[in-house]
Amino acid sequence: MDLFPVTNFLKRGTSWTPEDIPADGLTKQQEYKAMKTVARSIAAYRELTAQEGKELAQLALDFLEANPDEDTALARIILTRLATVVPGSLKGLYPQFIARRMFWGEGVLFREADPITRDQLFVLLQEQSKDIPTLARCVCALSWIGDGTVQDRFHQWQRDAPPWLLTLAQSLDTYTRLAGWELTEDGKRRNLYYQHCYELIPVHHGEGAKRSKLVKVMLPREDRCGGCGRHLFTLFDVDLSDPQLKFLELEGTRLIIAMYPTDIAFDESLFTDVDLSGYSNLARTLMDEAYQNLVTSGTLSPDTAYNALLEVIDNLNGAIDARGQLGVMLGAACSLPGID
Repeated sequence: MDLFPVTNFLKRGTSWTPEDIPADGLTKQQEYKAMKTVARSIAAYRELTAQEGKELAQLALDFLEANPDEDTALARIILTRLATVVPGSLKGLYPQFIARRMFWGEGVLFREADPITRDQLFVLLQEQSKDIPTLARCVCALSWIGDGTVQDRFHQWQRDAPPWLLTLAQSLDTYTRLAGWELTEDGKRRNLYYQHCYELIPVHHGEGAKRSKLVKVMLPREDRCGGCGRHLFTLFDVDLSDPQLKFLELEGTRLIIAMYPTDIAFDESLFTDVDLSGYSNLARTLMDEAYQNLVTSGTLSPDTAYNALLEVIDNLNGAIDARGQLGVMLGAACSLPGID
């Protein structure tokens, strides 16, 4: 799949046949929906050079300018894909993003922004010190830039928070973690991701099938969730003994992450108790025990349940020091009864 249909659509803008039906028979709304589907294809962007990406980005901006009443979803998809897949494709466009308050993708559009753009964002923070949504978006954008100047300023704010920072709903750490890093105690950047990585691709036959044994995904399991009784599945099964995975720096033979079979809910967390020899299980037994203790004592409430859950989480995260095990946070969980 390539992006030619999207490029052609953006160039045409909202010019349609008199009957508002293009030659291919799609209505205006149907074609727009189809273009969003095409634009979501990550593989299509990998074929673009930085210059081609910049031309596509400018077409998306021009489309917005010419059609201010149109849905912005297509432009959002294109620009966020370019920001994350095509290096250098948004160079020179950052002043337009700031002028239009385009902090899409939780600020990821500014991932490669230059020092001039960074300083403009700092100025905007001062100018919009009472506009909480704009403040939060600026902090997100600065987090994606994340250079030495940003690190120094954020460290300063942690020690002596400006009044506007206290109005934000999230802590400063929340924004930096969205961008994949956090500040150390001495104010330095610590990345929360590996520079080295491999792409997961489907493999069925031949040599690729042999290599695919290094990482297996979405495998069925016999064990069940202690809360609802449904079968779990293995999200990742990783062979840590293979030299290709040395960059993980995990001393063990096998890492398995258990997952709960439900729709992803990003405001919840699921913890998998693992070791590095192939053991994994949901941490439901600990959570259920804490829950039952609250029920038995007659002290169950949202506050006590929340505090008990935090204690379980702290215990899991501390287990790596005590038992060589990890508490791994994923994206979904089945809730304990009475704690919703």
